[in-house]
Amino acid sequence: MERRIESYIDNTLENMAPQLYMLSVMLGVTLLLAGILFLVWNVKKRNRIFNVVGIACLGIGILSVSSAFLQL
Repeated sequence: MERRIESYIDNTLENMAPQLYMLSVMLGVTLLLAGILFLVWNVKKRNRIFNVVGIACLGIGILSVSSAFLQL
């Protein structure tokens, strides 16, 4: 019984893996674009919070995209 449950969970996770990679790439690209957008807004408004959020979004986006591509 335990092996059957373990086998079912392994098969389910193997089937979900490609969708999770694509989700990671899409989320990373979205964060990259949001980071660029916040940095552009910072140039116009000179607000420090836009700068911090923009750099954070860029960093997390780069890590997400690079991690997804390295796992493929």
